[in-house]
Amino acid sequence: MAGMMRIILAAAAFTILTLPSLVQFQADLSPDEMRDLRKTPAVVDLAVGEVGLIPYIRFCIHQGGVYTYGRQGLVESAGEYGVYYRVRREPDGAVSVTSVVGAKSSQTAADALALSFTDPSSCEITNYPLDDFIPVATIDGKSRISEIVTKTP
Repeated sequence: MAGMMRIILAAAAFTILTLPSLVQFQADLSPDEMRDLRKTPAVVDLAVGEVGLIPYIRFCIHQGGVYTYGRQGLVESAGEYGVYYRVRREPDGAVSVTSVVGAKSSQTAADALALSFTDPSSCEITNYPLDDFIPVATIDGKSRISEIVTKTP
């Protein structure tokens, strides 16, 4: 019995020690380092009144307010497929979000937004510092989730 336990422990230790060496592609740059190398501006870089475009949106809820990830990189233009989001920096530091539906998108803005609110994470349990989130003032001119997410007929 003791011999079997030693074999199991030795196998477990071997697995734990060799597992990192089995990974072939290394994540040796953080998202911020990648943006710096590519000179990609992020939502947080927008000045008051300035507008940027992002290919998807990450929401989280903190103390009843909706926030979005401020370090998300901006893109030059929206594609024909899918839903993109135009973000405008407001004087109070928040952002207003407007959906931009691609001409060949099979998804509506309402559907895309409903999906993003189906399981919004709490800001405190994400892998990002709370300081990286920016308050959302409006989404498509609305100020409440209930105005955006409606019952499907």
